[in-house]
Amino acid sequence: MTYPGDLVLRPGRRVCRVGEWMKPELISGTPFESVAPDAWVCGELVSLEGSVAYVEGFGVDDPPVWAYPADRLEVAHDQEKMTDPQYYWALLTIQERIRSGLRLVAIDSTTTGDKYTYCSWGFHDDRHAPEDIPAMWPIGMPRRQDHQCCPLDDDPDKGRSGCFYRCLAFQKRSTLTQRRAVSRYTDDIAIALEELHVSRNTDAPEADLP
Repeated sequence: MTYPGDLVLRPGRRVCRVGEWMKPELISGTPFESVAPDAWVCGELVSLEGSVAYVEGFGVDDPPVWAYPADRLEVAHDQEKMTDPQYYWALLTIQERIRSGLRLVAIDSTTTGDKYTYCSWGFHDDRHAPEDIPAMWPIGMPRRQDHQCCPLDDDPDKGRSGCFYRCLAFQKRSTLTQRRAVSRYTDDIAIALEELHVSRNTDAPEADLP
């Protein structure tokens, strides 16, 4: 299956500046003083006109729009919302990785300044993955929306805060086997597919669906 993500600049995408810094031109709006303009980093691409990109930043009532060279911007894929087709693709792909023998790695880092959790059978980006675990999100994992649950989450309503307290991979009272993980993914795949069919019959662009 093809990774459902790209780095093409187009309106609506989250972008960040890269390369040598250049002072942006404020076109409209009122930015926060802290980001005007020398701390400007990321925003939403509003439009492209030739080699110039117009990016909406952060403001109070009237968000600022900055003009910046398009060739000095890149898509911040890991800051975008995960689409439902991407979520469905991820469920299928992770399930197949588990079924094919991907080893279970569950890490709970308690290092001050570098605390994180990582599970090779769950929805995590590749930053903390061991070297022998194949990359799942080569250009970064988009941010899951509230309805896009991880199948290993034993508390999807988030009554307990943090993956460590909700993920089956970290619960000592139960054993997470390959069979159990695959089964939980099967359940969520069925739900996600049903939601995609509903979207297909409403207003979802056909090209965005598997």
